[in-house]
Amino acid sequence: MQPCIIKQLHKYVVVIDDSGVVVPPRDVSALAAAIDDLKNDPARCKNLGRAARARVAANYDLKRIVRDIETLHGDWRL
Repeated sequence: MQPCIIKQLHKYVVVIDDSGVVVPPRDVSALAAAIDDLKNDPARCKNLGRAARARVAANYDLKRIVRDIETLHGDWRL
């Protein structure tokens, strides 16, 4: 996985946590600096990518998501 850069919106910051870079909304200079920083630091990119993969594996397993949906909506199977 690759690291990501997102604008600072509360709900997304929680999802990204330590697996990406957060920049202020509408701050082109901050976005450019974040891109440049990642471009010049392959080790950091690798670490952020690993953190992202671990976060996805731990929190977004398909069986868990289906189970959570079933819990929210009851037994909806036909």
